[in-house]
Amino acid sequence: MPCVLLVQLTGSETHQRTRRRELALTIAEKAFARTRLSINVSAEGALRFFDSGQPAPLYLSHSTRGGFAAVAVAQEPIGVDLELLGPEFEPAWNILHQHEREALQQLAGTARHHAFLKIWTAKEACLKLEGQGLAIEPSYIEISTAGGENHLTGAQYQLNQIDHGKLVVTLATHRR
Repeated sequence: MPCVLLVQLTGSETHQRTRRRELALTIAEKAFARTRLSINVSAEGALRFFDSGQPAPLYLSHSTRGGFAAVAVAQEPIGVDLELLGPEFEPAWNILHQHEREALQQLAGTARHHAFLKIWTAKEACLKLEGQGLAIEPSYIEISTAGGENHLTGAQYQLNQIDHGKLVVTLATHRR
């Protein structure tokens, strides 16, 4: 089962990055009884836990926006993303799947903005889960009430979304 921590962070970007890594290591120790781990970039370019120089059987993902951070750790690949509910803006239509565009076009104002942020955080979490980030065109991933689907690879995603005050947070794992 994934473990996700939502926190407020202060300080420079370097300090926040260090703090996110410290929190991930603490989660690994407290929730998964794993000690002596380090965090480095894998050969694929994703952040991973390592034990004695070898990838450990734990995965992490994190996201930071406006002083808030989400840090997720699990025994399977995981992706997490968060966005702040702030001033409304026009959705980035080009990153949306056709069905998502059609659904958002039926909404206006705050409802559209909130729905777009839920879709965007879900797409970002799925891209992080795949370990490829924006190397995959976001419009290939379709987000629906059933979860998510990557129309390029066929991958299916389980999504857990949290509206936490002024935050929208999405956790993605592979659907079984």
